[in-house]
Amino acid sequence: MNEKIHEYIYSKREEMTEALCRLVRIPSIKSEAKEGAPYGEACRKVLAECKKLFSEHGFECELHQKYLLAYSGNHTSKRIIATLAHADVVPADEEKWTKCKPFEPALIDGYLYGRGVHDDKAGIIIMLYAAKAIRELSLPFASQLTMFVGADEESGMDDVKAFVAEQPMPDIGLVPDSGFPVKRGETSLMQFFAVGGRELTDILALEGEGVFNRVLADVKLTLRRSEKLEAELTERLSEYLTLEKDGDTLILTAKGITKHAASPEGSVNAMLVAAKALAECDSFADRETMADVAALIEGGCGISERDFGGEGQFAKPTCANGIARLSEGRIELAFDTRFLKRVPHEELCAIATEKMARYGFTYRHHKLFEGFLLAEDDGLVTAMLGEYKRFTGNDGKPFVGAGGTYSRALKRSVSVGTTLGGTRPDIPDGHGGMHQPDEYMEIDAFLRAAELFCRMLVRCDAVE
Repeated sequence: MNEKIHEYIYSKREEMTEALCRLVRIPSIKSEAKEGAPYGEACRKVLAECKKLFSEHGFECELHQKYLLAYSGNHTSKRIIATLAHADVVPADEEKWTKCKPFEPALIDGYLYGRGVHDDKAGIIIMLYAAKAIRELSLPFASQLTMFVGADEESGMDDVKAFVAEQPMPDIGLVPDSGFPVKRGETSLMQFFAVGGRELTDILALEGEGVFNRVLADVKLTLRRSEKLEAELTERLSEYLTLEKDGDTLILTAKGITKHAASPEGSVNAMLVAAKALAECDSFADRETMADVAALIEGGCGISERDFGGEGQFAKPTCANGIARLSEGRIELAFDTRFLKRVPHEELCAIATEKMARYGFTYRHHKLFEGFLLAEDDGLVTAMLGEYKRFTGNDGKPFVGAGGTYSRALKRSVSVGTTLGGTRPDIPDGHGGMHQPDEYMEIDAFLRAAELFCRMLVRCDAVE
């Protein structure tokens, strides 16, 4: 059976690559809701394209406003196994891309570049071809298979919340949107704003991205111009900070290095760069506010400074700033915090509120997503780990991650990867990964992941 799966997946190399490109060409960034398009026109379009793709391959489909369902397997079975992937993507930062335009995918030396090739349009193609292999190779699969494609995973998971409210809850979920060998749990996620208490004098405008779940990498501040401020800032310019004159104003631009908010290590926050520079300028009327901004970002609102004990990488929560903006003349900063479920979120709210108060900011809650954790000896976890070991010959350990996937909405689910092994192309630091410019997928690693996912999906059918 495993030899048949291998031969089948690798015979579809070009077909799978082109199917992935079809989806990447649609700039499915969430936008203003419209009638029939709750996540915007581009997200509606990508779900329609997914329906067309799954239908072309002979799967029965239902296109709902917030998600797509495709069906396979034993339709009379009461047992439901679901695979879930998302078609929405984060903004692309087009000017930073070096290999291609983000929505014009390019295959270069075995690497496919484009926004969403990894996160998570590859997952859609992987679950499609795993279902095709099961059907066309007559692999053992007695359960009903429901394939879910959503379009709001990056912005709140309203899509999967609608799914579990409207459809039967799957008995098992397998989500290609993470890493191998198998993710058995995810941290809780809390999003909130720090709202400044002082009205600004010398900052006339502030543009700082618009997503919670990645470190802020681009900030543009329009400042009231004075010769002294211009001279002070000129002394502080760097590889991350540039300055231009525009009539009676100065345009200060900071460009950092973005990372996913779940793993912010190694990032450079653009707002932090700008705030530190402005806080050092004696002639800048808002210097005290900028010093406070720098302290809040650098200290993660006090949250990332705390160690709650326990083992593993999430003993200390992460807290990353992803948005900076002005509202009624005051600065607002958005933060994304990932933490182990055993830590009460009320405690983190209290820490952030106290820290902000020291700097004249107030706390405003935005969203909370509870994490989940399956036991290491759960039958689903051990089955997926066993298949990984048989496939790779390597020992592995199930892990808990900070990135949010659809698994957290289901009663019993794990997530796995869309790439396995592989190498990194010659691209700059801060490029290539999820939510970064030059996002890439090595095709060989993609095919290995698809092969293993198919084997894991078959194995799910035998899990009690």
